[in-house]
Amino acid sequence: MKFYLFFVFISLSFQQTVRAQTYTWTGDGDGYFWYDPQNWDQGTTPLQNGIGTVVIPSGVEVHSTSIINFKAGEFTGGGTLINNGSINVIHDSETNSTKTFSNIYIENNGPINFFKTEGITNNEPVFLNEGAIIKTNSQQNTLLLDDMNISFSSSTPGKLEIFSPFNKTGQEDVFIDVETVICCYEFRVEGGSLLLEPSTENSIYGPDLFISGNASLIFSGKNKFTSSNGVDTRMEGINDGYLEIKNNGNEHPSIDVTVFFEVEGITTLKDVTFDGGGTFRVQKNNLVITGEEDITLDNVDIWVQSVTGTAMLGVGNAFNIHLLNGSRISGSGDFFLDGASILGSGSGEERFIVTGNLSVLNSTIEHQFNGINFRNYGITQLNNGRIVMDDNSIFYNHYFQDLEFPELVEFGEVLGSGTLRFPSFSSAADLNNGIFNPSPGTAKLSTVNYNQSATAKLLIDINGLNPITDFDVIENAGETNFEGSIEVNLTYAPSIGNEFMVLTSNTALNNCDPVSTTSANYDGFEYVFDVICNTDNITLKVSEIVLSVSELELNDTFSYTLTPNPANAELTLSIDAVPGDLENLKLQIYSLLGQKVKQVSVSANGKKTISISNLQSGIYLTQLRNGEGVLSYTKFIKK
Repeated sequence: MKFYLFFVFISLSFQQTVRAQTYTWTGDGDGYFWYDPQNWDQGTTPLQNGIGTVVIPSGVEVHSTSIINFKAGEFTGGGTLINNGSINVIHDSETNSTKTFSNIYIENNGPINFFKTEGITNNEPVFLNEGAIIKTNSQQNTLLLDDMNISFSSSTPGKLEIFSPFNKTGQEDVFIDVETVICCYEFRVEGGSLLLEPSTENSIYGPDLFISGNASLIFSGKNKFTSSNGVDTRMEGINDGYLEIKNNGNEHPSIDVTVFFEVEGITTLKDVTFDGGGTFRVQKNNLVITGEEDITLDNVDIWVQSVTGTAMLGVGNAFNIHLLNGSRISGSGDFFLDGASILGSGSGEERFIVTGNLSVLNSTIEHQFNGINFRNYGITQLNNGRIVMDDNSIFYNHYFQDLEFPELVEFGEVLGSGTLRFPSFSSAADLNNGIFNPSPGTAKLSTVNYNQSATAKLLIDINGLNPITDFDVIENAGETNFEGSIEVNLTYAPSIGNEFMVLTSNTALNNCDPVSTTSANYDGFEYVFDVICNTDNITLKVSEIVLSVSELELNDTFSYTLTPNPANAELTLSIDAVPGDLENLKLQIYSLLGQKVKQVSVSANGKKTISISNLQSGIYLTQLRNGEGVLSYTKFIKK
């Protein structure tokens, strides 16, 4: 028994000796290759069992085309290893498996693999310490990271330069917190989570990101999105999992070029500060900006591409997006406002520019636009939401007419039934030149300080006489400045004298100078409305009903006549042309007040005598209709 214990002690001592063995480069062999044993002071090639310390002195460059297995020990010495074979950094033991790189430069042109063997739970990182650089430098070979962390144990970290494809496999969550450069090739996360959270700063040079459905990639802290040559760069790929960019305490990402971000899927900016003077251009993905803390863009633009890019500003929670030093959120893609308030300095340089669509999804949160320049070139769908602009903001609802081709007109449009507060229109920079449209259907749109300029339009739906339920209303509080025009969509037949109060104010109107009349066509007639400015409201009043010339021009292949004209007691209807199906013909007679006073069934064959003896003297309008609609129009005079 004593002999057995002594044998075990000798065996363990031998193992520890093997682990501690140091291999120092002498160059006494061919002076070039790793696998020449005469180049090492031990007379053997290092790490034959994967364990030991390798010393390559400063100024020495060693080359290898073999497989190097590294299970425990250290690479050091100040020199360089150029490896054209492969390097396997392996966890195959729960203890005594510390692997360290310090004061060494390794350029790997073959594959490099960091992995655990099956059944090992050891989570000790591989240490990349001060003075150590590992650079992968092959488009054909991959850096594989399988359930291992890369960290440091010295006062400052080493550096990992990935100039090759990268693949994080395995299901464990891992991190890399040494300084990392990621450039140019596929960067895959196929399982678990990969956290890139540098203690110094990472440089992200336009890799293509591919994230599997059960995986996540998180850029945390000082990750700089840039390019190697200082010009614009492009990041492509597909995210079927989770991709996030966030702060790490006071450390935050930056961007100093335009990054055309084309990683399909969802990208989340959470609790993040971005600076650096660049542009994050969302091309083919859905950007979600949210946070439990505020978001800050400092001299950084976010631009959203039409059709393929969207930006979700919040996910139902209230928080602030701070725009500093001329930062902008803009683009022709779709924006969705779901809890975010946008705050600027009030200089007019911090801008939220919509040239596509903005939809307010959340009606329970007041979305404040304070100190920003809100420019609507597209469609802002307020829905039932609330946007409140303070007096340090600028609101511009777009209007443009080409001087050479006046028929080319562009409008920005705001529509919905929620609430919108204008900045006080004492500021000349507040320009609502576009379209306002209470919707959907007939709706009430609440405003504060409503301001409409001379080129603007207010779209009003009128379906009947009852306010709100039958016609649109702008209900304003505070100041009112109303110029421009009102355009009516009419879906029923009002009478002369009917009134529709389409804008109300809780104070006297400051300025009311709209286009004095407007008109709308319905069922073959043109209804003319006077636009009346009262002390605290704007009212539309039906002043005239006339036969619609535009409707008459719809059917020039069919006509009828009424004789005599003027007539006393009877009219004779004669159909002059037959366009086809003339079943269910009816002649309808209207007064100039728009009231239908008579309807008779007629036939396409022969003539029809119609009694008008009970009609009062005056001018009457008539329509000849079939089951599909109006065929033609005319008028007559009753003596």
